[in-house]
Amino acid sequence: MVYKTDMGLKRQLSRRVSVVSGTRPCRVLGRVVGVVTVLAIGFLCGHFIYHSFVTAKHVITDPEQYVKRDGSKRTVHIDDTHILKSTHGAPKVAPSKQKMPHTENGFHSPPKERDGVEIKKDMSVQFRDYVPRKVFVNCGGTFPVTLDLFLNTYPDAHKYDLYTFLPDESYSLFYQTYKRHTLYTPSIVSEENTTVESTNNGFASMVEQRDMIDTVDLPSWILTNLHQDDYVILKLDSKFEKVIVKNIGSKNAIEWIDKFYTTSEDNETIAAYRDELGKFNKQISFWDNSALTYSDFDTVNPPSIPKGLGTVLSQCVDPTESEKFGLFLFSEQFTKHVNQTVNLLITYAGERKVGVSVFLPRDFFRSIPSRSLRELSEIVTLGLFIGKENQTGDGTNTTEEDNEFNTYRNIYVEAASQVHHHTESTLQYVMVSSTTGADVCRRLSQSRQVIVFNETKHITHHSQTVLQSSTLTMDMIGRNPGEILAVDLMKDNAAIITLYMTKRFEPWLVPASKCQPLVNRK
Repeated sequence: MVYKTDMGLKRQLSRRVSVVSGTRPCRVLGRVVGVVTVLAIGFLCGHFIYHSFVTAKHVITDPEQYVKRDGSKRTVHIDDTHILKSTHGAPKVAPSKQKMPHTENGFHSPPKERDGVEIKKDMSVQFRDYVPRKVFVNCGGTFPVTLDLFLNTYPDAHKYDLYTFLPDESYSLFYQTYKRHTLYTPSIVSEENTTVESTNNGFASMVEQRDMIDTVDLPSWILTNLHQDDYVILKLDSKFEKVIVKNIGSKNAIEWIDKFYTTSEDNETIAAYRDELGKFNKQISFWDNSALTYSDFDTVNPPSIPKGLGTVLSQCVDPTESEKFGLFLFSEQFTKHVNQTVNLLITYAGERKVGVSVFLPRDFFRSIPSRSLRELSEIVTLGLFIGKENQTGDGTNTTEEDNEFNTYRNIYVEAASQVHHHTESTLQYVMVSSTTGADVCRRLSQSRQVIVFNETKHITHHSQTVLQSSTLTMDMIGRNPGEILAVDLMKDNAAIITLYMTKRFEPWLVPASKCQPLVNRK
């Protein structure tokens, strides 16, 4: 036998593959499979390397560069809040590393091959390697009232990246608890990068201070730091607002902004907005922090309950049985004591639904886990309680009444969004303090199509009677026909009166969902 010891490595591999593959058709098929396998492995490796190292998230800290979140020397990180301080004159706009459209002289314009087509609406750009963000840009102000109003009432606000340009650095402490938030301070938005003299007292200071503060060319900042596919909401509060909006139009940055809010009441400024936005069929909306609202509030937060169901009730009866009544449990704050009472009620009810209605404050809906909220909704009729601590005045003038209504409406919208998010159900019932004005109750029921309960008979103090004699009758309570009996869960021994009334009168309880006024009985 002759051994061919000089056979090259390539030929040895080829012959081994030929032996394994068998006949010629099989060898061809085997080679095709091998090539496809190698290409697939290469593609997956490249995809992994690209998304792991090339497209890492960045934030702007220095004027001339992008750096990773953990690599900044001038950025303070607290709960995902980035504070960017301006130094050494006017801040320059950092060059973006995201894929940007064709530009001329730094101004955004659609590619020439799609001349005349608004790039944000051109579907061909949707197939690029970029995931559009939702962005809220907050310009001006002092305390973070704008952020609170936006986060508490705007749909899907938790999905937005937040940016704030704050002129007075002494208020920056209040912005450090917000997540997905970048703060530029001290910084004033304008139509160019320069410095201006600013006068302010500062937070907790009685001395007037005059400082030279950097201004940021807002249109250029938008074009450089945001992406044309982002959904951008811009709220402006600046003394340079009129020239800013004109500059936004001249630089074609309007195409990058989906919604405009202004706090200005100046007629010339509003006219400038309408002139520039009208060219792009866009409209201006108004933001009012003092009234805790914005002009398109009802448009972005439409009622989830069919029209015509909203009403105000001060009584609760069953039309078929006059002896039945409503038992409402309420709390103005969600404390450990209240939580214990609610858990006792859940334990007593087991898996069945009882006729008790429970009205809890906004803090409950903010903090409760989804599972607990669903579990409670299956056992009792769940509603929202808005107490007297949310009243903004005595309701003697129109402004105070409007502010009180807006406060109540905002609280409901926030709680309702939490209920829908966790349980996919609707929050239909609201209980208010007896001191709440009738007009506020009426407006709340009509604007949100909810049932508002505004008068009840408190029986929490009868817990002492139960402790002493273990007996409590309707004659001892002194209930009048149609009256709603209410237990304040924050009071001492509230758990005792709650469980006693639930167990003793369970067959006679009417939940809020079935309440009818006494006058409608037949």
